[in-house]
Amino acid sequence: MISIIFGRMPILFKLSLISYAISCLFYILYFLKRKWIPKVAPTIFFLVSFLLNLSLFVSTWLKYGHPPIRTLYETLIFFSLTVAFLYIIIEFLTRLRILGIFASAFSFLALFYALFKADIDKINLPAALQSFWFIPHVIIYFIAYSALFISFITAILYLLFPEVKELPQDHWLEQRYL
Repeated sequence: MISIIFGRMPILFKLSLISYAISCLFYILYFLKRKWIPKVAPTIFFLVSFLLNLSLFVSTWLKYGHPPIRTLYETLIFFSLTVAFLYIIIEFLTRLRILGIFASAFSFLALFYALFKADIDKINLPAALQSFWFIPHVIIYFIAYSALFISFITAILYLLFPEVKELPQDHWLEQRYL
């Protein structure tokens, strides 16, 4: 069943799905066996996964002629893209790599679910949804959902591991302004 559905997916979808799975494995191996995996390897592989997902989103946009956020399949691709984008920002700002396990796993699971909800045909929206505000509305909502997901995972990790780690003195988050 999966091979039948997986066979008709675009090559960028297949590569994104597989690369997010491998990225999740890299993050898990990094935290279990730090000597085996270099420090930047999971991040680099996650960036490659993000770029593949971004290219899938852009190619779908160019194919349809509108932002691909109208169907469940398209929005799941966009949701995994925004989660990955926000995680990359968080990692570069705070170096909190443990979130990479959850961000890559969520992106993989969103794309895996999209595999079964693929509607390859172009769908026209009802007249009530064909306004200028539809596109910014959906984009802002998915960025907010992604931020909520990342903050939820961060809160759960804090509840599980409450010990506070001190930041170095020269870290930009440690600077205090009067």
